[in-house]
Amino acid sequence: MENAIFNTAEIVAYLHQIGMPVAAKAFSSDAGSEEVQNRYVVSWFQLYFGREQAYKLFRQMECEVSQSIGHLV
Repeated sequence: MENAIFNTAEIVAYLHQIGMPVAAKAFSSDAGSEEVQNRYVVSWFQLYFGREQAYKLFRQMECEVSQSIGHLV
């Protein structure tokens, strides 16, 4: 869902949950706001994890973390 918005804290919690505390800290620091758009999260996962691992991790995260539809201001 291209217009999805994620809560940064939920993504951070998910990364902790799967045993990636360094990635969780990096995402929290890089996101810089309480909510982030789908395209930002996809790009961040690709840059941080590399394309092959990022796709799998992002899809798993999408199933675990709640999303809303809308636009950030």
